[in-house]
Amino acid sequence: MQPVEIPNEGGRKEFELRPLISTNQPPHPRGRGLWITRQMVRAGVAQGGIPKLQKTTLAPLRGSAKSAVNSPGGNCQIRPCSIFFVPCSALFAATLLLGSSASPRFESFHDYVIRPDEKTELFVREFGKPTGAPIIVLHGGWGAEHSYMIRPLQHLSRNYRLVFYDQRGSLRSRTDPATISVDRHIQDLDYLIKAIGQPNVTLVGHSMGGYLGAAYTVRFPQRVNRLLLIAPVPAKIDSDFWTQMDARVKSLAGKEDDIVAELEKHGLARTQNPNGFTERQDLLRRKLFFAAAGGNIYRWKELWKDVPLGFYNADVGGLAAATMPESSDFTKALSELTIPIAVAYAEQDYIDPQAQVEWLKQVPRARGTLIKNAAHLVWWDQPRAFRSWIDGALRDR
Repeated sequence: MQPVEIPNEGGRKEFELRPLISTNQPPHPRGRGLWITRQMVRAGVAQGGIPKLQKTTLAPLRGSAKSAVNSPGGNCQIRPCSIFFVPCSALFAATLLLGSSASPRFESFHDYVIRPDEKTELFVREFGKPTGAPIIVLHGGWGAEHSYMIRPLQHLSRNYRLVFYDQRGSLRSRTDPATISVDRHIQDLDYLIKAIGQPNVTLVGHSMGGYLGAAYTVRFPQRVNRLLLIAPVPAKIDSDFWTQMDARVKSLAGKEDDIVAELEKHGLARTQNPNGFTERQDLLRRKLFFAAAGGNIYRWKELWKDVPLGFYNADVGGLAAATMPESSDFTKALSELTIPIAVAYAEQDYIDPQAQVEWLKQVPRARGTLIKNAAHLVWWDQPRAFRSWIDGALRDR
């Protein structure tokens, strides 16, 4: 891959694309980031760009039960750490790291990094039709990574050029932690669009990636020709949004007796393990709790079977979340745009569907679709409905 250069007035390169892997082998069928990392190291091209992998625990918040990734404020206790494998306690990230059961097949893919500044390398993965209209996919988090979004969108590779990337500080994208913020995420996305050589693109954002997509579109409307949001953080939130979301999580989590019964069924209850839990038992318990919070308590094993290890960095999530305002409203700016805007939101999501309805009322051009009997991972609960929605959203004018 040839470096792409945009010289400024002083002649310095504005950015550089440095290839990592170019192969006709498909991504790992389970989409695990560890495999990708090993490939980069084996290829001898990581050059220190991949943080040391280690296990760690989560950084709790002072005075709050919420995880750093869910907090719009700055009350995060940030502790130095690298990537870790254990499931996180943040619902956004926990439910992001899952996919459908079908194994993806691709003719080819291409991995490379772009360098928006001297201390940052953003990992980018492309596949699909090279001459197709570009779609940039924005993963959720903050602090998660891109691979969970591959399966639900793989069928688009026949006609589109799909571009995935890990946001600044996430799994494969190294950076100085001091530079992590929502504003930098927006700047990085603009840098990526320039790097792939397109005047404008379609953005597809899930969860917090939907917030990023809306924020970017408002700031750089000329670079977006279509905005698709999947179970997004609403385009209009106030200081009560996160509290209300926590309450909805509890209401969706199922009855305590049901959770205990499911734990006992699999030998995972505390009363069955008076001496504590093994690492595997603790992992299984966390998976069950995450599934319960998403409304899928009785399907927890099926839900997690494709992704036994989840990649998420709580510190990275906390750093970005700390820079979010307590309230934000993109509706006025979005309503002034002429591009297609489509939103899929879920009936059983812990992001209240009514919050989506309210902001959509203020953006007449936006087309909202409620997907029933689905939670935050819309495509996993209702794959046919999701595929029908996204295919239609890409056709609409």
